[in-house]
Amino acid sequence: MLWKKEVKFDKEKILKEIAENRNKFRVDHFDIIISEYIRKNKEEEIKLDPPYQRTFRWTKKDQSLLIESILLGIPLPPIYVFQREDGVWEVVDGLQRTMTIISFFKGDLKLEGLKVLKELNGYNKNELPKEIALKVEVARLRIELIEETKDIFSQYILFDRLNSNGEKLSEQEKRNFLIYKQNKKFYDKIQELGKKEYFLNVLGWNNKGNEEKDSRIKRQENIEYVLKFFLARNTSIKEEIKKYETIEEFINIEILEILKQSDEKLEIEYDVFEKTFKFLNEKLSNNSLKKNGKSANNISNRFTLTTGLSFVINDVDKFSLECIIKKIHNFFNSDEYMKLTKSGYSPTKRIYELNRYSYLFFTKELGEKNA
Repeated sequence: MLWKKEVKFDKEKILKEIAENRNKFRVDHFDIIISEYIRKNKEEEIKLDPPYQRTFRWTKKDQSLLIESILLGIPLPPIYVFQREDGVWEVVDGLQRTMTIISFFKGDLKLEGLKVLKELNGYNKNELPKEIALKVEVARLRIELIEETKDIFSQYILFDRLNSNGEKLSEQEKRNFLIYKQNKKFYDKIQELGKKEYFLNVLGWNNKGNEEKDSRIKRQENIEYVLKFFLARNTSIKEEIKKYETIEEFINIEILEILKQSDEKLEIEYDVFEKTFKFLNEKLSNNSLKKNGKSANNISNRFTLTTGLSFVINDVDKFSLECIIKKIHNFFNSDEYMKLTKSGYSPTKRIYELNRYSYLFFTKELGEKNA
């Protein structure tokens, strides 16, 4: 006899939550012939390059195999699009397939590496017999049309789930969607700040190989550090924050508070960012976050130095460089810093406590009253 596991939750409450959340995602399903899909793109009724999307990265062989699949009638995964209020489709999953089909129709793609229709290798659409090219034109694509809602976080969850297969996006690449949808100006600004040479130099990336640096920037790690700086300034002044299970959850929730700030407040934060990292770059260069003169792959703990320093950045010119360097040395070698960087803390609690300590330490040691 099978025993049913005892239910320890409120069934009616869960059913209500399911119903409420299902209503946030209004999805329509239909097929469209490829020639019509191409027409919509030409008429600018499809947006292929929202900033939060990765750039096109398929190889010629990958693209060719997609066209071969279409010719052979092999089913393709659906293309997911958000339908904006103006009716434009914004591709959120299926960019590589869409760009491949467009490239083929323009005649830019010469087929290569085909495994079944090998005799077509070396030809583009314009060079193929019309009967063969027509088979691509009249083939059908499955479209999952998602109506945009005002619930940005629900959109983010959907984008996250859709981009969990294949070549996975980094957490920051997925987070870009949330930021872009909520505050486009802020999105553009953090992308700009994250590429500044003085910032990358402080991170210690400019003295690494170009391949490693480019890889980190591709994964948007630089943008994540920009966000961590703003989040640290916003949370370190609080005596406590609510508990988060992961750093990703902490960033995703707390960033919403920053995105709601006024343009004037954000301009002040941008100015503080530039002053802080320009100071570190000019005075300490790429030694700012090094431990005993050596670079570390994970600089999260030492990055908290920037939090406290940012709160006194307008007063640092009142102190000698020797004095400031001594204070930084004292911060990294203090009993409290050593305690917080040891095991026993969750990643979220550790970073919050380190940022909080950094804020308290530097405002006490280098604050205006000590100038």
